[in-house]
Amino acid sequence: MSYPCPKCPWILKSSGGQTQHINAVHCESADNIDNIEPEEHFTYQYHPNLTGLHCDHNGNFIPSDMPPPPFDAHTQSAENAWHPFDDRIEFDFANYHFTTAQSSAREINQALDIWAATMKKYHGTVPWKNATHLYATIDQIQHGSAPWKVYSIHYQGPLPAGTPPKWMTKKHELCTRDSWLVLHNQLAMWGTQSTY
Repeated sequence: MSYPCPKCPWILKSSGGQTQHINAVHCESADNIDNIEPEEHFTYQYHPNLTGLHCDHNGNFIPSDMPPPPFDAHTQSAENAWHPFDDRIEFDFANYHFTTAQSSAREINQALDIWAATMKKYHGTVPWKNATHLYATIDQIQHGSAPWKVYSIHYQGPLPAGTPPKWMTKKHELCTRDSWLVLHNQLAMWGTQSTY
């Protein structure tokens, strides 16, 4: 036997399921589903502060079509826009090989050799000696105010008889950032690239 919902296309397996569905989805009384208007059944109370309306950093309401203010990051400036890279070329090279192409260390070394040969004609140098040097520069990247933190962890429980697994006896490194700060920085950057 099936129990169709009178308000939507759902078909329920029992009358109890139908009642629960109507109460949960349609927020109406199952006894008087056709007779009670929502205005007669509900009382709405609004929170005095949590309204979801657009406001500035001081909490003053602003028009909903006003664009967000520019991102104000004390770590970003015209002098260090590509930091820890010297310029866009260095950043693009690292970004392409590390993120886009996901080049191996051997491929990065080969690309650096070609770049070095090209720069030699102009008595210039490349910014990195090898892939390891490039990785060290990438590891220096800090965006916003959420630096990396490294924690040393190890198993502290009882060891099984015989030879325990290696993971139980070794120390491990956990690299992490403060999730709240990361989210805060992401939302701040997102606000500079979109409009309401």
